[in-house]
Amino acid sequence: MTVCLAYTHQNTCYMLGDSCASDSINHSVVRNPKVFNPVGRRDVLIGCAGTFRLPNLLKYIPGIFPKESELATEDIDMSYLVNEFSPVIRALTDDFEDDDVWEMLIAVNGKIYRMQMDYSIIEPADDCEAIGCGGSVALGAFKVLNELEPNMEIEDRMRHALRVACDTVQGCTGPFLFCKTEEIPEDIKALIPKEREKSMGYEIVRHDEDIDDERESNKPKPNKKKKKRR
Repeated sequence: MTVCLAYTHQNTCYMLGDSCASDSINHSVVRNPKVFNPVGRRDVLIGCAGTFRLPNLLKYIPGIFPKESELATEDIDMSYLVNEFSPVIRALTDDFEDDDVWEMLIAVNGKIYRMQMDYSIIEPADDCEAIGCGGSVALGAFKVLNELEPNMEIEDRMRHALRVACDTVQGCTGPFLFCKTEEIPEDIKALIPKEREKSMGYEIVRHDEDIDDERESNKPKPNKKKKKRR
């Protein structure tokens, strides 16, 4: 059970997550981070709700996202997430059990994306999004604070919103972990290839000649009469 809140402002992304691990009976406070930068990407934030196995994999396995010197932040968009990131997550979660429920927030380049268990990706119209059992409460509280207290520090607004969620919903509790994206240094940006071949997704290719050859080989052969031997 979780509450994880994401917000973007002036092309910087922020995330705040709680520290609760719980089931229908017990709950405890854990050190496992639910919001983090994937290996090698200070410009990307990930927030997870549900099973702890997914954030374990995403935080510590290198190559989930290409290195900062290989892929520009601007290239991590909806097309990239659908065509290249989703298959990676599908492979990582292929052996999950039915009760290993999860959902994920991805914040990059001033945008927030929400991935669900069927690997669908949603881009909210607002500049904030939340997941977990306390997500809807935290999101509502944060939107009210944005309207009434726009001069309050972003981190303080997010912390107040999560406190409201934790006071209201069973299954989430502090302390809270706050993260934000950082700019990639210019010397690393200079190493990024100027042109990158973008994935075009999955393509079904029909090889008619091969199909025709296979049909011919599968045709029943005519029975030949055996010659009588004396």
